[in-house]
Amino acid sequence: MKLKLNNTTLNVKDNVIFLTFPIFEKYNFVQHAFSTKIGGVSKNEFKSMNFRLFGNEDKENIFENYRRLFYAIGINSCDSIALSSQKHGNLVKIVTEKKSIKENYEELEKQEFDGLITNVKNISLVTHHADCTPIFFLDPEKKVVAVAHSGWKGTAKEISKKIVEKMSLEFSCNPKQIICAIGPTIAQNCYEVSADVYEAFKSKSFILHSSFKKSKNPDKYMFSLRTANKEILKKSGILEKNIFISNVCTHCLNKIFFSHRVSGNKRGTMVAVISLL
Repeated sequence: MKLKLNNTTLNVKDNVIFLTFPIFEKYNFVQHAFSTKIGGVSKNEFKSMNFRLFGNEDKENIFENYRRLFYAIGINSCDSIALSSQKHGNLVKIVTEKKSIKENYEELEKQEFDGLITNVKNISLVTHHADCTPIFFLDPEKKVVAVAHSGWKGTAKEISKKIVEKMSLEFSCNPKQIICAIGPTIAQNCYEVSADVYEAFKSKSFILHSSFKKSKNPDKYMFSLRTANKEILKKSGILEKNIFISNVCTHCLNKIFFSHRVSGNKRGTMVAVISLL
């Protein structure tokens, strides 16, 4: 069953709820999704569809959540997946090997990337989120996909630009052909940041003027991760018509999304998933 959550598609299958984006839905050779809290087996603060890598959650619950989500999305197996131990940076990995979810977990300490790219079919690229921005990439001509985790630090380090550069360099992608979706994230009106965040963007005037506004609190600002990442994508050569921005706020809708701003560390994470078929 498909419904609408603001401008984003809300999908329900076998009690699993996940989101997809209209800009990608017309392509039958790619599967993508952004998960919600709903449809898993996790308990307590992780209830119920948690994918958090580090915490007190039983890994078998997480593996079962992956199986349920992937089945709902239409991905046949968890035996070909790429995870990483995100560090709020701009390191990007090109994924070529198919590994099981258990193998990924065993190697997490070696995988410190906030962006993943592949042109190999049936590898599910996965990043983890709880207010930070998921950004999905597809070159429908070259058949290349990517996904990024972009909090304010990754945005300041322009991880989206790094992904576009790597897609261009390694796979001869033309930025004008790349399609992007900025997924559910904390909205500007819910995201008050301190002066150090503002200072981190001072050298990037194209972001500073478009993405910050003064808070009612002194030395505080309201920051738009959506707008900042959109401006980075445009500056990287992505056409504005090829950028979809979900207007779903993870903070406002914390009944169905994990939000770090709402719950701190007592919460799980959602995942962004993209895979070539």
